[in-house]
Amino acid sequence: MKRLCLMSFLVTIFGLVLINSCSNEFSTSTEVDLSVTSFNESKSIIITEEIVSIIEYCSLLEVNELDSTKFIVNIEEGDSLDSSVYTIIFGKNGFKNYRGNILKGKLIASYSNSKLVQETTNNVTLDHFSINDDSIKKNITVLFSSITPNSLIITTKDTIILKDGKTIISKSKLTRKRIINNNSFAIYWNDQFSITGTSGGINTEGKAYTNTIDQSNPLIINGNFPFFVKGTQIISSEDLSSIIDYGDGTKDSIATVTINGVTKEITVKR
Repeated sequence: MKRLCLMSFLVTIFGLVLINSCSNEFSTSTEVDLSVTSFNESKSIIITEEIVSIIEYCSLLEVNELDSTKFIVNIEEGDSLDSSVYTIIFGKNGFKNYRGNILKGKLIASYSNSKLVQETTNNVTLDHFSINDDSIKKNITVLFSSITPNSLIITTKDTIILKDGKTIISKSKLTRKRIINNNSFAIYWNDQFSITGTSGGINTEGKAYTNTIDQSNPLIINGNFPFFVKGTQIISSEDLSSIIDYGDGTKDSIATVTINGVTKEITVKR
């Protein structure tokens, strides 16, 4: 990611990011709210990626290949031929994944038909689920296709209740592509993914926003690293727009946010 000057003021945003400003500062409360919105949305997309990764991993391996000391996977037949239901149980103590995030509760993934054989819809629901103690309520639909097995179409409807009690509400339609698989399709932590698409919702300050990920510079995330390492997204709210730039692919926690021509460096945190 990019590095600019690190100086003057520090703002904590709901435990996800710390903003270190350059010599110029955002001048209005609306600009500050927009910077908060930018990382509300980034957090929501990363949470979706975490959920999709673990479900995909569990569904690609046989039960006896999974480490039952980390989580429990129950598989049942669905209501129709070739359909199936995966229940992934992380328990009260949780599971620390390969990105260092703590997952607790249950994920329930219902596949419409045989995975990786034909087009398959996976509807995901959550039961008392949290990541790093942020409570997550999501309805996720993932479209798999054997024609393009490395590409998933994901739609979500989210409510995220943060540790401080604030709430993010959003909807999204995303395309997730596996762009590096290191010959290990079922082992996501060796892989790299790109994410494009659009979303929108209500931020922690109660204000509406929209988000567009730059098609020519998609968000890039590695399976073993918790933050985006590359890509840009444009967040719009109250007639203002911000551009978040995650840099050049370097694995670090630095990004920049630009509003009204003022660019600040931020340090991304969980």
